[in-house]
Amino acid sequence: MSRIYRYVLKAVDVQDIEMSEGAQVIHVAAQFENICLWAVVDITRPIVKRRIGVIPTGMDFISEGTQYLGTAMLQGGNLVFHIFEKLT
Repeated sequence: MSRIYRYVLKAVDVQDIEMSEGAQVIHVAAQFENICLWAVVDITRPIVKRRIGVIPTGMDFISEGTQYLGTAMLQGGNLVFHIFEKLT
């Protein structure tokens, strides 16, 4: 059984979020001044942790072993965050 869930991210370098194993991230955007990630999850699958990086424009980070998920703009575009998942 699949559902679409929203996950509110913190504006920190790296965080772990819990979602169903094999969940597919479908969108990243700002909603109500929060950075949010939406994913299709299978509620029958086990829960796993996924490591997510929230990187402000202009900041250094290690991109090797990551997958770009999307970008979220806050404060009318004055703050721009790029969301990556660490794969390794």
